[in-house]
Amino acid sequence: MDRTVRALADLSAVDDQLSGRETLMDGLARALEERRVALREVIPALFLAAYDALGRKGRRPVVVPVRGAHCGGCHLRLPPQIDSSIRRGQSLCSCPHCGRLLYLPGVEENEKASKLKDKTADKAKRARRRRSSTRRTTVSPRALERTSSS
Repeated sequence: MDRTVRALADLSAVDDQLSGRETLMDGLARALEERRVALREVIPALFLAAYDALGRKGRRPVVVPVRGAHCGGCHLRLPPQIDSSIRRGQSLCSCPHCGRLLYLPGVEENEKASKLKDKTADKAKRARRRRSSTRRTTVSPRALERTSSS
């Protein structure tokens, strides 16, 4: 199953690169086409049919990772049954919201995602600190007069 998921993810990446074919050089385009054909031979026909149908609908990328019980394509929360089925590795499931094929990312992909999330959170914290440190309370002279005369 893992081999099929990796092949589908690679096929999706190759198709995305080929969609911008105008900018590709002929040699690179030919190499990507050959890789695409080789990947399609490895993937079972049932999964290829679902992949091709999503590609025709314009859902790119077609194969997306599950991140924290959310679809990596539409970012909506997955039902618990689908999430647990993907985590157990029973089958390749599709998102009930957008229809994309879902897979559980490997350890290295999870680490990349968590590092990116941490980096984004750190930037947000620094921005909040900057905003809070630039806010200064000003007191009008009249208010000072009123407090000092009391």
